[in-house]
Amino acid sequence: PDLTMCKSLILLLDNQSLVGQTETDLLDAAGDAGIPVTVFYEHEPGYREDLDAWRLACPLVLAQTMPKPMTRYFPRDSGEQCSNQILTMLKRNPPALKDGQQHAAAIHIDYENFSGLA
Repeated sequence: PDLTMCKSLILLLDNQSLVGQTETDLLDAAGDAGIPVTVFYEHEPGYREDLDAWRLACPLVLAQTMPKPMTRYFPRDSGEQCSNQILTMLKRNPPALKDGQQHAAAIHIDYENFSGLA
């Protein structure tokens, strides 16, 4: 992907995310370009080891961000956390809610694939 068009890079880690060369190259390129990286991780058993593996692979880039937890068991809450964090990082205000609307965006999640949260 052409990172020059990106304002941010979002890394979503589930409990089976493996560190790959393609991903580490992309994270390093984002760091070199000054593109902020936000990390969300699935708060499941073993998450610390997963985060440690990513931190070892990309220490400079991931030292500049505090990974945020989320869970597929509370998709609406996790989705709103992701949306709010991204809006904060981009220094944007959340969209105004319409009458009777409780959430800024409709969030749907497949319990086997939470990549749609960002």
